[in-house]
Amino acid sequence: MADIGFRDSSNGHFYWRKGPSFSSEGSYYWTAGQGTNYRPFVGDFNGDGYWDIGLNDTSIGRIYIKYGPNFAGNQSGFDWAAGSHYQVLTGDIR
Repeated sequence: MADIGFRDSSNGHFYWRKGPSFSSEGSYYWTAGQGTNYRPFVGDFNGDGYWDIGLNDTSIGRIYIKYGPNFAGNQSGFDWAAGSHYQVLTGDIR
């Protein structure tokens, strides 16, 4: 079942509504999410059945990930390609 969400780049807040009715709303504030050089993405990156949120800092090519369901605790990160012309894609690519 898919949910839908968005990120407010002016303040770093993520908001989502859970499908299928989209009547249940949640939010998460991530300081690193402030600014337009951060591109958000989601996926289950640690295989626990909960979706995780990620940010790509296009100015330095850094990927940050916070793990769901509560996004608390440490974040992981790694460097990849810098540049605003790169767009993050997620999926189970085999």
